[in-house]
Amino acid sequence: MSTTGRSDIAVDRLSLTFGALADPTRRAILARLARGGASVTEIAEPFDMSLPAVSKHLKVLERAGLVTRGREAQWRPAALEAGPLKEVDEWVERYRVIWTSTSRNCKRRRNDMAARDSVTEEPTKEIVIERVFDAPRERVFDVFTQPEHLQKWWGPKMFSVPITEFEARPGGKIFLGQRGPDGAMHYNAGVVREIERPSRLVFAIHFADADRRRVAPPAGTGLSGTWDQEIVSSVTFRAEGRRTRVTIRVMRSGVTPEWIEMARTGWGESLDKLGYAVVDDMTVAAPGERDIVITRTFNAPRTLVYEALTKAEHINNWWGPRQYGAVSAVADFRAGGRYRYAQSGPGGEVAFSGEIRESSPERIVYTEEYEAMPGHGGLVTVTLEERGGKTLMTMREVYQSKKDRDAVIASGMEWGARLSYLQLDDVIDALGRAS
Repeated sequence: MSTTGRSDIAVDRLSLTFGALADPTRRAILARLARGGASVTEIAEPFDMSLPAVSKHLKVLERAGLVTRGREAQWRPAALEAGPLKEVDEWVERYRVIWTSTSRNCKRRRNDMAARDSVTEEPTKEIVIERVFDAPRERVFDVFTQPEHLQKWWGPKMFSVPITEFEARPGGKIFLGQRGPDGAMHYNAGVVREIERPSRLVFAIHFADADRRRVAPPAGTGLSGTWDQEIVSSVTFRAEGRRTRVTIRVMRSGVTPEWIEMARTGWGESLDKLGYAVVDDMTVAAPGERDIVITRTFNAPRTLVYEALTKAEHINNWWGPRQYGAVSAVADFRAGGRYRYAQSGPGGEVAFSGEIRESSPERIVYTEEYEAMPGHGGLVTVTLEERGGKTLMTMREVYQSKKDRDAVIASGMEWGARLSYLQLDDVIDALGRAS
């Protein structure tokens, strides 16, 4: 007998199984049935849907062989069938060598970065997201809750957070203002319900306007204009040696699948940025009369850091705080080449330009001048030292006078550099994944 027919049947069964598992509600139903059989009424209890809607989901699972229905008196309990899941496991096992090889190639980068999210939809009205960070619990908790750190990580990628008010006490007020890639502002207001450093945080937020008044959900959020509830997040911080496991539970009563997907993506991207922020080791010193020295470690080989620092298409994505808008970069990093970086700021365009004196993966030397103040430029020397797969950057800028140096420090340079380098972390990580 030909084996082709048997293969087609197996593939068809796999298609049914994968199709059934593609829906998050059906996966949540299976999670409930893994604890034991249940009636339609019992299965429907945690969900915001009718009994007929749950029955339709059960029929899909039944056709895929993942659920069987019995009959006891007047009700038909559903039970989980593991057979199709075993077939999925066997099918996936054939491809394990592929991701094992890929994982081995990327392992060095992942060892020092936060683990990717473990995201589940429990058979309750909440989303559960877990992430492990390579930092002590106290550090992670403080970066999560202190306003000066919230600017570094809150919100999806390409969003900045120029307004971060977070009173880390029971009853403390929350007000967050995010600027999207299109320049539009989005506001949330709320309150801290519970907080216990460094182990637990519960907070609730809602949509607001610039004056902190509650408003209907904006278009594009996946919520109806009449939705008027709080988004409640419960966060726990658990020490695992020198690492910290963060578990976020987001209540999702009355929301849509579209909002759930957006929330999952938004938290995932925020936690990516939080992973960079908790290991941020940037230091700023003024050791001499005219010097500023910045040191910063990047979790990547020197070649990737150099590429991100010197190519205009990458500089556009990391230079300058995102809340000030898009960056226009021109960069010719060779001896005698020139560069110019410009960004729209609160008072108009902010632009720096200069000449490249040296450029190599080990050392970059260039002049730098703030175009609004000609004649007050400095000489910048950047060294990149590779240490065990990471890169230590040391940047020394020497100004023409102590007055010029002190004016740069007073301008908030450290804050801008810190946010820029956190964005650079993201760019370097993307380059590493693509290489």
